[in-house]
Amino acid sequence: MVEEFCKPGGTGERLQEALQRRADLKENWLSDWWRIHYLQVRDPLVLTSSPCFLFHRQEFSGVTGQIEYAAKLIFSTAQFASLLAR
Repeated sequence: MVEEFCKPGGTGERLQEALQRRADLKENWLSDWWRIHYLQVRDPLVLTSSPCFLFHRQEFSGVTGQIEYAAKLIFSTAQFASLLAR
């Protein structure tokens, strides 16, 4: 999947070209989407629209390490969501 996204003519290149076309036509390519998704939605933004995780650089020896790290992240996020739901 990553190879498809990154290869010339792949999904990544096509998406970048679409963003560039939008930037050529608009004063700010992001502002319309920002207004719709952040300013018009009445849900609490911090909990529903703005998840943010900052991670220190990790060195994985293989896919298993990546999977373990992702599983710990998902588990911790679920624990936090459970605390918020109380």
